[in-house]
Amino acid sequence: MNGVLHVRKLRMDDLKVLKQMETNIDDDYVIRIFPELISRENNTVFGLFNGDQMLAIAGYTTFHHRYAMLGRLRSDVRYRGNGHATYLLNEIIRYIQHNTKLEWVGAYTQRTNSAARQVIQKLDLKHMTTIQHVKLPLHHLQKDGEVWEKITNTDKIREYLLSTQNTIFSYEAYYPLPKDRLYLTDAYLSTGSFYIHSKGKRFMFIQEDIKDYVYAHVKYFWDDLHLQAGFWSTVAAHIQSQSNVENIWLNLSPTAASSLSSRFVMNSNDEWHLYEKWLT
Repeated sequence: MNGVLHVRKLRMDDLKVLKQMETNIDDDYVIRIFPELISRENNTVFGLFNGDQMLAIAGYTTFHHRYAMLGRLRSDVRYRGNGHATYLLNEIIRYIQHNTKLEWVGAYTQRTNSAARQVIQKLDLKHMTTIQHVKLPLHHLQKDGEVWEKITNTDKIREYLLSTQNTIFSYEAYYPLPKDRLYLTDAYLSTGSFYIHSKGKRFMFIQEDIKDYVYAHVKYFWDDLHLQAGFWSTVAAHIQSQSNVENIWLNLSPTAASSLSSRFVMNSNDEWHLYEKWLT
């Protein structure tokens, strides 16, 4: 390589050079959905080039014109060790700072992905929290008490969700964001179902989320779900009302996940770290 390194936004006709990059990722979903990625309004994808050769790819997804989550990072294995991924992500953050009104940049990666975590730490992003993805097949559901009350008033749901001490909200399964009234719109809240315990101190919010399978994404905000009578009965009752749900998904703290480990098998690949940087 003897060309000049440069970064630019990717176009539809960059798919050919993307396919020529050797990443050692079998059936890479980025290649499969590349046309959709390029055309989505809330996605921006960049490439690092040496002349016409693509060395790395990365981008970000935006939420409500305030938050950006970095992702889609890929680099050519033939040229790793040259700081290409770090350079590209730094350029993307610089672009966000100078060309958008976004206020927050996040990165979300598996604990076992040490290479990605090393890159992120070089970007001056701070570790915010650790989240355990818990994915359960439906046959794990067992009745454990009375089904919780369902609430449909979006104003009440919003205030309940904002009342927790959590600073993170799992907006989508792979997109935990700083908790914010901004995105808890009536339209967003209407896509899920809200259930509250009879004592009024614990509640859950369930939405469908598609990640290869259709999941019931159960959002619960405390570490004590194993102590809450009716929790699994409520999840089961909700799923019975949905015809296409195939699995259950929870984003939990390691403490909450450990309380379930005697019943369910946990996978270290499902422990994720969230990093952040405020730009304002």
